Amino acid sequence: MAKLANYRSGDRAEALGVVMLQAFCAVASIPRQEDFGLADALATLLRRDGRFLYAEDSFLVQFKSRTEKVIVYEGEMFDALLAQDVSVFIGHVNLRRSQIELHSLGPGLAHPNIMQAKGLVAHLGQHPMGLKGDVLHVRLDRPVLKWNTSDLEESSFTTNAYQVLKKHLEVERWNRAHRRTGASIQIQWETNQVPSGEHQTWMKDPNREQEMLAEIAPSIRVLSICAWEHPRLRDPLRVIFSWFRERGVEADPGGVQGMHMDLHRSPEVAHLGSPEVVHC
Repeated sequence: MAKLANYRSGDRAEALGVVMLQAFCAVASIPRQEDFGLADALATLLRRDGRFLYAEDSFLVQFKSRTEKVIVYEGEMFDALLAQDVSVFIGHVNLRRSQIELHSLGPGLAHPNIMQAKGLVAHLGQHPMGLKGDVLHVRLDRPVLKWNTSDLEESSFTTNAYQVLKKHLEVERWNRAHRRTGASIQIQWETNQVPSGEHQTWMKDPNREQEMLAEIAPSIRVLSICAWEHPRLRDPLRVIFSWFRERGVEADPGGVQGMHMDLHRSPEVAHLGSPEVVHC
Protein backbone atom coordinates (compact mmCIF):
# COMPACT_ATOMS: atom_id res chain seq x y z
CA MET A 1 0.00 0.00 0.00
CA ALA A 2 1.44 3.38 -1.02
CA LYS A 3 1.35 6.61 1.01
CA LEU A 4 2.50 10.08 0.05
CA ALA A 5 5.80 11.01 1.70
CA ASN A 6 4.58 14.40 2.93
CA TYR A 7 1.63 12.69 4.68
CA ARG A 8 4.11 10.44 6.45
CA SER A 9 6.13 13.48 7.55
CA GLY A 10 2.96 15.14 8.79
CA ASP A 11 2.09 12.06 10.84
CA ARG A 12 5.48 12.14 12.55
CA ALA A 13 5.18 15.88 13.21
CA GLU A 14 1.79 15.30 14.82
CA ALA A 15 3.11 12.44 16.95
CA LEU A 16 6.01 14.57 18.21
CA GLY A 17 3.68 17.49 18.84
CA VAL A 18 1.49 15.34 21.09
CA VAL A 19 4.51 14.20 23.11
CA MET A 20 5.73 17.79 23.48
CA LEU A 21 2.36 18.97 24.80
CA GLN A 22 2.14 16.12 27.29
CA ALA A 23 4.82 17.87 29.38
CA PHE A 24 2.10 20.15 30.83
CA CYS A 25 -1.17 18.97 29.28
CA ALA A 26 -3.34 15.90 29.04
CA VAL A 27 -3.67 15.27 25.30
CA ALA A 28 -6.27 13.25 23.39
CA SER A 29 -5.56 12.76 19.69
CA ILE A 30 -8.56 13.10 17.39
CA PRO A 31 -8.99 9.90 15.32
CA ARG A 32 -8.68 10.24 11.55
CA GLN A 33 -12.33 9.35 11.01
CA GLU A 34 -13.35 12.18 13.39
CA ASP A 35 -10.85 14.72 12.03
CA PHE A 36 -12.71 17.41 10.07
CA GLY A 37 -9.60 19.51 9.50
CA LEU A 38 -9.97 21.98 12.37
CA ALA A 39 -7.82 20.19 14.96
CA ASP A 40 -5.68 17.11 15.48
CA ALA A 41 -5.85 16.96 19.27
CA LEU A 42 -7.69 18.20 22.32
CA ALA A 43 -5.32 19.33 25.07
CA THR A 44 -6.20 20.09 28.69
CA LEU A 45 -3.94 22.29 30.77
CA LEU A 46 -2.69 20.58 33.95
CA ARG A 47 -2.01 22.44 37.19
CA ARG A 48 0.44 20.76 39.54
CA ASP A 49 -0.17 20.90 43.28
CA GLY A 50 2.39 18.78 45.09
CA ARG A 51 1.99 15.20 43.90
CA PHE A 52 -1.33 15.89 42.21
CA LEU A 53 -2.31 17.21 38.78
CA TYR A 54 -5.58 19.05 38.25
CA ALA A 55 -7.23 19.33 34.83
CA GLU A 56 -8.25 22.90 33.95
CA ASP A 57 -8.69 24.71 30.62
CA SER A 58 -9.00 22.76 27.38
CA PHE A 59 -8.03 23.88 23.88
CA LEU A 60 -7.72 22.48 20.36
CA VAL A 61 -4.42 22.05 18.53
CA GLN A 62 -3.82 21.67 14.82
CA PHE A 63 -0.31 20.42 14.09
CA LYS A 64 1.67 21.61 11.08
CA SER A 65 5.07 20.43 9.92
CA ARG A 66 8.09 22.68 9.45
CA THR A 67 7.41 23.34 5.76
CA GLU A 68 3.74 24.31 6.13
CA LYS A 69 3.41 28.09 6.33
CA VAL A 70 -0.20 28.92 5.45
CA ILE A 71 -3.43 27.71 7.06
CA VAL A 72 -6.71 28.55 5.33
CA TYR A 73 -10.14 28.60 6.98
CA GLU A 74 -13.02 29.22 4.63
CA GLY A 75 -16.65 28.24 4.19
CA GLU A 76 -17.91 25.80 6.80
CA MET A 77 -14.42 25.50 8.28
CA PHE A 78 -14.37 29.23 9.04
CA ASP A 79 -17.86 29.06 10.53
CA ALA A 80 -16.74 26.16 12.73
CA LEU A 81 -13.67 28.12 13.84
CA LEU A 82 -15.82 31.06 14.97
CA ALA A 83 -18.31 28.78 16.68
CA GLN A 84 -15.75 26.99 18.86
CA ASP A 85 -16.26 27.18 22.60
CA VAL A 86 -12.54 26.58 23.18
CA SER A 87 -9.35 28.20 21.90
CA VAL A 88 -7.56 26.92 18.81
CA PHE A 89 -3.76 26.77 18.57
CA ILE A 90 -1.36 25.87 15.78
CA GLY A 91 1.48 23.57 16.80
CA HIS A 92 4.31 24.19 14.31
CA VAL A 93 6.60 21.19 14.63
CA ASN A 94 10.22 21.11 13.46
CA LEU A 95 11.36 17.48 13.29
CA ARG A 96 14.94 18.43 12.46
CA ARG A 97 15.32 20.41 15.68
CA SER A 98 12.94 18.35 17.85
CA GLN A 99 11.15 21.62 18.48
CA ILE A 100 7.61 23.01 18.54
CA GLU A 101 6.16 26.50 18.40
CA LEU A 102 2.64 26.95 19.76
CA HIS A 103 0.77 29.78 18.04
CA SER A 104 -2.63 31.05 19.09
CA LEU A 105 -5.36 31.94 16.63
CA GLY A 106 -6.90 34.03 19.41
CA PRO A 107 -5.43 37.39 18.32
CA GLY A 108 -6.74 36.79 14.81
CA LEU A 109 -10.20 35.89 16.09
CA ALA A 110 -10.14 39.03 18.26
CA HIS A 111 -9.18 41.23 15.31
CA PRO A 112 -11.50 44.26 15.02
CA ASN A 113 -12.55 43.17 11.51
CA ILE A 114 -13.26 39.51 12.28
CA MET A 115 -17.05 39.96 12.11
CA GLN A 116 -16.78 41.43 8.60
CA ALA A 117 -14.71 38.50 7.35
CA LYS A 118 -15.97 35.40 5.56
CA GLY A 119 -12.65 33.57 5.79
CA LEU A 120 -9.34 33.63 7.60
CA VAL A 121 -5.81 32.91 6.41
CA ALA A 122 -3.11 32.44 9.05
CA HIS A 123 0.49 32.93 7.92
CA LEU A 124 3.32 31.36 9.90
CA GLY A 125 5.84 34.17 9.45
CA GLN A 126 5.85 37.75 8.20
CA HIS A 127 2.86 38.74 6.09
CA PRO A 128 0.67 41.86 5.74
CA MET A 129 -2.32 41.75 8.08
CA GLY A 130 -5.89 42.89 7.50
CA LEU A 131 -8.88 42.35 5.27
CA LYS A 132 -8.36 41.55 1.61
CA GLY A 133 -11.80 41.53 0.13
CA ASP A 134 -13.80 39.51 2.64
CA VAL A 135 -10.87 37.38 3.85
CA LEU A 136 -8.93 38.34 6.97
CA HIS A 137 -5.17 37.69 6.86
CA VAL A 138 -3.27 37.34 10.15
CA ARG A 139 0.35 36.52 10.80
CA LEU A 140 1.57 34.06 13.41
CA ASP A 141 5.11 35.35 13.66
CA ARG A 142 5.45 35.22 17.45
CA PRO A 143 4.53 31.96 19.20
CA VAL A 144 2.97 31.87 22.64
CA LEU A 145 5.38 29.09 23.61
CA LYS A 146 8.48 27.59 22.03
CA TRP A 147 10.37 24.58 23.37
CA ASN A 148 12.30 21.46 22.42
CA THR A 149 12.62 17.95 23.80
CA SER A 150 15.33 18.96 26.27
CA ASP A 151 12.76 21.17 28.07
CA LEU A 152 10.25 18.37 28.69
CA GLU A 153 11.57 17.34 32.10
CA GLU A 154 12.44 20.84 33.32
CA SER A 155 9.97 21.79 36.07
CA SER A 156 10.80 25.47 35.64
CA PHE A 157 9.71 25.30 32.01
CA THR A 158 6.49 23.35 32.63
CA THR A 159 5.50 25.70 35.46
CA ASN A 160 6.07 28.73 33.26
CA ALA A 161 4.26 27.11 30.33
CA TYR A 162 1.21 26.58 32.53
CA GLN A 163 1.21 30.25 33.61
CA VAL A 164 1.67 31.52 30.05
CA LEU A 165 -1.13 29.42 28.60
CA LYS A 166 -3.44 30.06 31.53
CA LYS A 167 -3.37 33.80 30.87
CA HIS A 168 -3.81 33.46 27.10
CA LEU A 169 -6.75 31.09 27.55
CA GLU A 170 -8.38 33.43 30.08
CA VAL A 171 -8.25 36.37 27.67
CA GLU A 172 -9.44 34.32 24.72
CA ARG A 173 -12.39 32.98 26.72
CA TRP A 174 -13.46 36.59 27.43
CA ASN A 175 -13.08 37.49 23.76
CA ARG A 176 -15.24 34.58 22.62
CA ALA A 177 -17.95 35.56 25.09
CA HIS A 178 -18.02 39.17 23.86
CA ARG A 179 -17.20 38.81 20.15
CA ARG A 180 -20.74 39.55 18.97
CA THR A 181 -20.75 42.82 20.91
CA GLY A 182 -17.71 44.04 18.97
CA ALA A 183 -15.55 44.15 22.11
CA SER A 184 -12.19 42.41 22.45
CA ILE A 185 -9.11 42.41 24.64
CA GLN A 186 -5.80 42.86 22.82
CA ILE A 187 -2.82 41.57 24.77
CA GLN A 188 0.91 42.22 24.58
CA TRP A 189 3.19 39.25 24.95
CA GLU A 190 6.57 37.79 24.17
CA THR A 191 7.31 34.13 23.57
CA ASN A 192 7.49 32.07 26.78
CA GLN A 193 6.39 35.05 28.86
CA VAL A 194 3.11 35.72 30.63
CA PRO A 195 1.30 38.58 28.81
CA SER A 196 2.26 41.85 30.47
CA GLY A 197 -0.41 44.26 29.26
CA GLU A 198 -3.85 44.43 27.72
CA HIS A 199 -6.35 46.93 26.41
CA GLN A 200 -9.90 46.72 25.13
CA THR A 201 -11.02 47.61 21.64
CA TRP A 202 -14.50 48.06 20.17
CA MET A 203 -15.71 47.78 16.60
CA LYS A 204 -19.28 48.56 15.54
CA ASP A 205 -20.48 46.99 12.31
CA PRO A 206 -23.67 48.72 11.07
CA ASN A 207 -24.66 45.54 9.25
CA ARG A 208 -24.65 43.60 12.52
CA GLU A 209 -26.23 46.17 14.81
CA GLN A 210 -29.26 44.03 15.70
CA GLU A 211 -27.03 41.05 16.45
CA MET A 212 -24.86 43.19 18.71
CA LEU A 213 -27.82 44.75 20.54
CA ALA A 214 -29.47 41.36 21.06
CA GLU A 215 -26.24 40.13 22.64
CA ILE A 216 -26.11 42.94 25.22
CA ALA A 217 -29.86 43.18 25.90
CA PRO A 218 -29.75 40.68 28.82
CA SER A 219 -27.16 42.89 30.54
CA ILE A 220 -29.50 45.88 30.22
CA ARG A 221 -32.24 43.86 31.91
CA VAL A 222 -29.88 43.04 34.76
CA LEU A 223 -29.09 46.73 35.15
CA SER A 224 -32.82 47.48 35.35
CA ILE A 225 -33.01 45.34 38.49
CA CYS A 226 -30.65 47.84 40.12
CA ALA A 227 -33.14 50.57 39.24
CA TRP A 228 -35.63 49.00 41.66
CA GLU A 229 -33.43 50.31 44.46
CA HIS A 230 -31.81 53.28 42.69
CA PRO A 231 -34.51 55.58 41.25
CA ARG A 232 -32.01 57.76 39.33
CA LEU A 233 -31.46 54.87 36.91
CA ARG A 234 -35.11 54.57 35.91
CA ASP A 235 -35.53 57.39 33.40
CA PRO A 236 -32.21 56.68 31.59
CA LEU A 237 -33.15 53.00 31.34
CA ARG A 238 -36.56 53.82 29.87
CA VAL A 239 -34.77 55.82 27.17
CA ILE A 240 -32.42 52.87 26.53
CA PHE A 241 -35.35 50.42 26.30
CA SER A 242 -37.04 52.72 23.79
CA TRP A 243 -33.84 53.14 21.79
CA PHE A 244 -33.40 49.36 21.55
CA ARG A 245 -37.03 48.93 20.52
CA GLU A 246 -36.67 51.48 17.70
CA ARG A 247 -33.86 49.30 16.31
CA GLY A 248 -35.87 46.12 16.35
CA VAL A 249 -34.50 44.62 19.58
CA GLU A 250 -36.70 44.22 22.62
CA ALA A 251 -34.60 44.69 25.75
CA ASP A 252 -37.65 44.63 28.01
CA PRO A 253 -39.97 41.83 26.80
CA GLY A 254 -43.53 42.46 27.89
CA GLY A 255 -42.50 45.67 29.64
CA VAL A 256 -41.91 43.71 32.84
CA GLN A 257 -38.76 45.56 33.88
CA GLY A 258 -40.32 48.93 33.16
CA MET A 259 -43.31 47.98 35.30
CA HIS A 260 -41.09 46.92 38.21
CA MET A 261 -39.16 50.18 38.02
CA ASP A 262 -42.45 52.04 38.61
CA LEU A 263 -43.23 50.10 41.75
CA HIS A 264 -41.92 50.59 45.25
CA ARG A 265 -40.59 47.45 46.90
CA SER A 266 -43.22 46.52 49.45
CA PRO A 267 -45.16 43.45 50.62
CA GLU A 268 -48.08 44.52 48.40
CA VAL A 269 -46.04 44.01 45.20
CA ALA A 270 -43.86 41.10 46.31
CA HIS A 271 -45.92 38.71 44.20
CA LEU A 272 -44.72 40.50 41.04
CA GLY A 273 -41.33 38.89 41.29
CA SER A 274 -39.03 41.26 43.16
CA PRO A 275 -36.00 39.29 44.38
CA GLU A 276 -35.39 38.89 48.08
CA VAL A 277 -31.86 40.31 47.75
CA VAL A 278 -30.59 42.72 45.12
CA HIS A 279 -26.87 43.64 45.07
CA CYS A 280 -25.99 46.65 42.93
